[in-house]
Amino acid sequence: TGKSSGAANLLETLFPEEVDLNDKRMPKTSGYKIRTQCGELVKTLSDCNPHYVRCVKPNDQKAPCTVDTSRVVHQAQYLGLLENIKVRRAGFAYRAEFHRFVERFSLLSPDTSGPRMKIG
Repeated sequence: TGKSSGAANLLETLFPEEVDLNDKRMPKTSGYKIRTQCGELVKTLSDCNPHYVRCVKPNDQKAPCTVDTSRVVHQAQYLGLLENIKVRRAGFAYRAEFHRFVERFSLLSPDTSGPRMKIG
């Protein structure tokens, strides 16, 4: 019974929905499930305001004005920067409005913090 319960657990994991054998309706197709999941994903992405900073380390010695090209290329590939640029060039770029950006990050620079900087 150990093998059969393991197989049952695997099937439940792969196919989590319960099937009603008396239901006369057609089962949900893969296409329907994909469309539904994509719709939910788009809604989730639309509801959030993602932000992140990608840092590239130019060298391992922390030396100024020194760039290890192979290290930078490796990081760019690992971070998916080229794919990100392709997506942005295709018209899916997101750019925050300048005044919102300044409001959020103005304290990081003496040029933008303080009474001299007017937002809006």
